[in-house]
Amino acid sequence: MLADNGKGGASQKSAHLGIPSIAKRALDIGARIEKIDSSHGVTYILLIPCS
Repeated sequence: MLADNGKGGASQKSAHLGIPSIAKRALDIGARIEKIDSSHGVTYILLIPCS
């Protein structure tokens, strides 16, 4: 579950929210998730279109 973080965004409230559910929600709002692999680990970036 996402909660308002008071800074115009949202923070993850539950550890049960996994990447598959985030990816589904991203598709629902027209956004996409980019996965970046590096020597430090994996980073996911949420890209939200501004229109």
